[in-house]
Order: sequence, then C-alpha cells, then structure tokens
Amino acid sequence: MKSTPPSTITYSVSDSVAWREVDGEVFAVTSDGVMHNIRNPVGLFIFKALLQDGATVSSIASQVVDAFEVSPDTAREDATEFIEHLVAKGVVKKRG
Repeated sequence: MKSTPPSTITYSVSDSVAWREVDGEVFAVTSDGVMHNIRNPVGLFIFKALLQDGATVSSIASQVVDAFEVSPDTAREDATEFIEHLVAKGVVKKRG
C-alpha cells in the first residue's frame, strides 16, 4: 500500500500542457510533444479535478468515493498512484 502524500501537497495540470476532451477521452500534450490519452472514467474524473488549482489527494479521493462508490482507502490509493504517474509524465505539477 502506498502512502498518501501530506495534505499540504497540492497538484494541478501543468500550465504547459495543452489538452482537449473528445468523446469522453482526454488528450493531453506535454511540452516535449508527447501525447497522453486518458480514457478511464476514474482517470478522467481525477484529471478534471486537477484542473482546480490547489487540489490535494485527499480532496480528490473524497470526490472519487462520492462519484464511484468505492472505499476511501481504494480511492486514496488509486488517486495517489494516478496523480504521481501524471506528475512523472509532466502532465501535472506538484507543489508543497
């Protein structure tokens, strides 16, 4: 089980990312020209939550619990893993 980042760490979609939603999928292009496709409903939900500046893993996980009827632990683990993946790819920036 991965640990959840502290609530003081916030995330948002990087300013340098160009993205568009088409037919329920997000296509995001990072500054290095790499296109990332997000088509999973939970991933799409998390990406949209990251459009709000100052999003935390805890706040996003809480929204995922409400929207998808999953346990808080599962939502936190999934949100943490997906957000950290997006950070590593340069789609999301981390602050804090």
